[in-house]
Order: sequence, then C-alpha cells, then structure tokens
Amino acid sequence: VVAVAEPIMERRNKIKKMHNIPDDMCFESWEDIFEKEKFADVVIIATMDKDHFAPSMAAIEKGYNIMLEKPMAPNPEECILIEKAAKEKGVFVLVCFVLRYSSFFTGLKKLIKSGISVISMHTNIDIAVSGVNDCLCRALEFDNFEKPYN
Repeated sequence: VVAVAEPIMERRNKIKKMHNIPDDMCFESWEDIFEKEKFADVVIIATMDKDHFAPSMAAIEKGYNIMLEKPMAPNPEECILIEKAAKEKGVFVLVCFVLRYSSFFTGLKKLIKSGISVISMHTNIDIAVSGVNDCLCRALEFDNFEKPYN
C-alpha cells in the first residue's frame, strides 16, 4: 500500500501508520489521488456503492487496474460504461465479493473457535484461494464487533 484516500482522518491515519505511508501520499479524497501522475499498478476502490462510478472512471483514465468492491455501480448503464472504458484503455477491473459474513465462513469461524485444528493454505497464484484466506482472516479478526469498519 503506497497511498490512501480517506475522508475520515482517524481512519486515514490508521492506514498511514499501518503501512508506513508518507504524508504526501495521504489524501482526503479520491479526487486528490487522481490529480497526481500514475504511481501504482492497482487502485482499490472501496467507496460507498453509489459512489463507485466516478473514481472508477478516473482510475481507468489514468491507466490503473482496479480492484472494485461489488457492485460495480448502482445501475447497469454505469457498469457498461466502466467495462467499455476499461477495454478501451486496456486495464483490468476485478470486482470483489465480501464473503466473511457468509454461512461458510461464520461456520468455519465457529469450528476454529471450538478448538479444532485448521491448516490455512495460501497462494498468490490462485486468486480464489487467496481471497478465501483473506476473508477467513478478516472473519477471525472481528470477534467482538459492532461495526466491521471502525
């Protein structure tokens, strides 16, 4: 992680500290990030669902590959425009699905909490396995929570 755009200062500072991000790479808005020349290979867009379209289009215009939380956009028209722009610019848009609250992962978490031995396998080659492992880690991380993102 080389930069962060987060309007809430406490969250921005937490990410900054966690990843040793310099001050000049910490931004209050996604718009500020895209004023800079391209400086990374991939951008993660995790805005509110209704706000995915504009930062996606800005990222595509700059030539970033995108990891985008689902849904791509709140309506089919914007999804089609994102897809078309990505194809024209030659970038990838990967849509991520949060699974940590699905019955599979909550059940697995209960098994682990009960003391059963589990081997977690992780590979960078298989994105599905990598994502599953990440979801499991996040599910285990939130033991006593009211909101998953503090």
